[in-house]
Amino acid sequence: MITDKNLLRQTAIWIGIFAILSVFSVFVNAADNLSPTGGIQRPEIFVQLGHSGVQSVAFSADGKHALSAGDKAVKLWDVVMGREIRTFTGHDAFVSSAVYSPDERFLLSCGMDKKIILWDAMDGKQIKTFNGHTKGVFAAVFSPDGRSIVSGGMDATIRFWDVATGGEISTITGHTAAVRALAYTPDGGYLLSGSWDQTIKLWEVATGREVRTFAGHTAQVNAVAFSPDGKYFLSAGGKDGTVRYWEVATGRELAILRGHRGFVTSVAFLPDGRTAVSGSYDRSVKVWNLTRAAELSELPAGEVSVFSLAISPDGSLLLAGSRNMSLWSLATGKELRKLDGKVNWVHEVAISPNGQYVLSGNFDGVINLWDSITGKQLKTFQGIKGIVSSLAFSPDGRTMMDCRLDGPLTLRDVETGRELRQFAGQGAAAFSRDGKWIVSGATGNRISLWDAASGRDIKNFAAHTDKILSVAFSPDGRLVVSGGRDKTVRLWDIESGRELRVFGKYRYHVNAVAFSPDGKRVLAGSSDNTVKLFEVENGTQLHVWQDMAISSVAFSPDGRYALTAGFDGIPKLLDIATGKRIMNFMGHKLHAYSAVFSADGRRIVTGSGDGTVRLWNVKSGREISQSIGFTNGEWIVITPEGYYNSSARGHEYLNIRQGNKVYGIDQFYDVFYRPDIVSAKLKGDDIAGLITLTVEEAIKNPPPAVKISPLPDQVDNPKVKVCYQVQSTGGGIGEVRLFQNGKLIKSDGFYREVTAQSKAATLKLAQLNSRAVYQDMRSLTIKEKQSPGAHLLRAKGELFDECVEIATIAGENEISLAAFNAPNTVQSVMGTARFHSTRPPDEPHLYILAVGIDRYRDASINLKYAAKDARDFIAQLADKAKTIYKPANIHLTSLVDEQAGKQNILAAIEKLAGQVKHGDSFIFFDASHGLLLQNQYYIVTGNFDGRLDKDVSLISSNEIVEMSKKIKALSQLFIFDTCHAGGVDNIISGLYDARMSVLAKKMGLHIYAS
Repeated sequence: MITDKNLLRQTAIWIGIFAILSVFSVFVNAADNLSPTGGIQRPEIFVQLGHSGVQSVAFSADGKHALSAGDKAVKLWDVVMGREIRTFTGHDAFVSSAVYSPDERFLLSCGMDKKIILWDAMDGKQIKTFNGHTKGVFAAVFSPDGRSIVSGGMDATIRFWDVATGGEISTITGHTAAVRALAYTPDGGYLLSGSWDQTIKLWEVATGREVRTFAGHTAQVNAVAFSPDGKYFLSAGGKDGTVRYWEVATGRELAILRGHRGFVTSVAFLPDGRTAVSGSYDRSVKVWNLTRAAELSELPAGEVSVFSLAISPDGSLLLAGSRNMSLWSLATGKELRKLDGKVNWVHEVAISPNGQYVLSGNFDGVINLWDSITGKQLKTFQGIKGIVSSLAFSPDGRTMMDCRLDGPLTLRDVETGRELRQFAGQGAAAFSRDGKWIVSGATGNRISLWDAASGRDIKNFAAHTDKILSVAFSPDGRLVVSGGRDKTVRLWDIESGRELRVFGKYRYHVNAVAFSPDGKRVLAGSSDNTVKLFEVENGTQLHVWQDMAISSVAFSPDGRYALTAGFDGIPKLLDIATGKRIMNFMGHKLHAYSAVFSADGRRIVTGSGDGTVRLWNVKSGREISQSIGFTNGEWIVITPEGYYNSSARGHEYLNIRQGNKVYGIDQFYDVFYRPDIVSAKLKGDDIAGLITLTVEEAIKNPPPAVKISPLPDQVDNPKVKVCYQVQSTGGGIGEVRLFQNGKLIKSDGFYREVTAQSKAATLKLAQLNSRAVYQDMRSLTIKEKQSPGAHLLRAKGELFDECVEIATIAGENEISLAAFNAPNTVQSVMGTARFHSTRPPDEPHLYILAVGIDRYRDASINLKYAAKDARDFIAQLADKAKTIYKPANIHLTSLVDEQAGKQNILAAIEKLAGQVKHGDSFIFFDASHGLLLQNQYYIVTGNFDGRLDKDVSLISSNEIVEMSKKIKALSQLFIFDTCHAGGVDNIISGLYDARMSVLAKKMGLHIYAS
């Protein structure tokens, strides 16, 4: 970190740079992966969803993993990375508790659906369900030997079960209200139960005998916990706001801990047995000294109540469950990270008539506009809160319509995003085929007809007896079909408002309706697990498909097929003529709420509760891509092979699981960040020749683990010794990168470079930056299929350790370490260490090196304004820098035309390397030609004569990295105004973006490139 004063200088410089840019002519605007059954699980790409409320949390024995329970799911987490590993689904109501078995091979959960479920921890499969409770189950725990379980619930009973057989062993009664909490003594001989009858009871497990009742709470008991030695226990008293400390042997109440200002939900001991924590609806976690019965500290849990707590086995960390999970350091009292989801459920999708755009609407009211050619998220509309219940493009594709469940209905301009008008419609809405009219649900369960151009309400008539959930125009615009919560499908004459008929009978809501393209048939999907096909003319039911609850139906453009989506998460293609199921589109992890055809019928788009928008090939049934818009505005689009495009931080929120080992997609960045491949696949191109590696192949060589030795908190020397260790986890050790305050200071990897060509083999630059490169790369990448990552200067074994001395800068210093597997395709989780330097800051200097090349030895590639751009850059930036730096501290170097040969540029860097200090700032500006060869970027210097000779006229990505490493300044900016002769299409532009982004990430710098 830089001192505040230096940070201001740096910010001001960057602002100055952006002001200058407008004058330039061309510028850029871990665990085993074997399941218990012995099968190796394939890696799976998934979105981290988190919970909507966490009722229970538990640490694994090594403290590296955690369980959470809430809503209708149990989740397994990597605590170190903050990533969700797996979701266990099977409960039909909210899950109140989840625990590990003593050997951690199994998990146990219970919930308000009366179920107790035993799970395989490795593959997520249900092994057994224990049935017997007559009401919801609050608590279920393993005996210390793991052979039996005990449960307690709303029916006021305590039940013992045999794990092997699933049979009930015995039932204990004695409480007069719900049993909320259970805990075994460490030896398993006794059981403690806390109840809503305001008592705690101690039971002898072998006989079922009640040993003692502990009374004192004046409200329901919500939690109990034994001390590590089993001699004491804690209880949480719900509404009475107290935590009570008891002695087991005597039944004596040792202390009443007061301080919470609300309902106390949870308690836990630290390993020392003398310290405890408690959580409350008052949004706090309190730390207590039990010996003194005194509050030690309070952790502010945030804006929501604390439902559950767990302490790591070593006592250093605390997990708090509320709306999501938070991990805290007990030593510092600081929140380390949140374990949560970054997406919202997708409820509606739509595709533009020309196929260029896709719309997705979420449960939180956010709407995203996607480019279906590049995969990029173009716009986000964060208007009115509430579920997006209808979403559509106008027939001409220029206008979009969105409607919330409770209104309003909004029209927007697709190109600008500008809101055109709002209507009072709600729930459901649809355009007429000519785009002139909109039909929608309205207040009072009525149907409204609107003039799309003026927003005028043309007609409004009573329709259903409950909320309208779906509407559709007939192709000729004369009829409307509607479905609603009143369990009916109705046909209307829009001119008169007269009801023509009611189609069929339903047991539950009708969620979706659609007209066939010829207007002769109607599809309707219901929560009663049916899709029905009707004849419009006479109302005859032609076919019924039995399925899960249906949320979406659509006809293919030719009317031959029906597309459905529902709560089983599997969109389906149905043959209208035969009634046969043609295709299942497999991939979504939760409900598929919406599914639509493209105008040509070749693709479908689906949206799901798993947070993804997926594009599918109808003929093959295969997924083309999935797009995810995150709640913080970031986004990512990824192919099944693992190649992706994303916003700046979008790759941080997507996970890859193999067994119970989870990775972030950002660990695959160097190889798999490929906007060019994503764009090619979305266009429908054959990308086989561009695929050098898949995620499944890459993950076979897992990344190593890294560790930085502890550093002193404060340093007063100009240098500090940093030692670190890299340990192979099965994939070997490749490149190791060391960063200081985010800037690369040491690495030992390099990218493969182009081979020098003979004099006779001259090439025109225009041939290299064109579609020809895309074709040529097919063969080039195949040749390098075994080693798509960086290459090493020297090989490493299974364990690599090193110590280096680094110069300190005044103030905060953060040292980061990353290492790759041996093929350099997957990066480790970053290791970090920090220290504070007390040495006074040096007076800062600014160094600028500007290169501009108009005239090349190969005159056919000459430019007109590059040299002028370099001179202007130096002049104008130097002038602005005088307001921040002393004039004597501004150092300018320019190299233009014949001066800007490769050797001169590198010599200038060498000279600056001896002058620039860590606290200085350095800017490199280059206006010339740039080149992409074999997936790598090159600056074309002034002595380029047509030969691809890296030693003479090309500065490679490797050399750019070395330039940055030699310049000691931690504040650096590289600007590449490198023109692409011959023009650039989307594919090459995507590859250029990918290579420059990877280069910037490796260097730990800002790079701006055109």
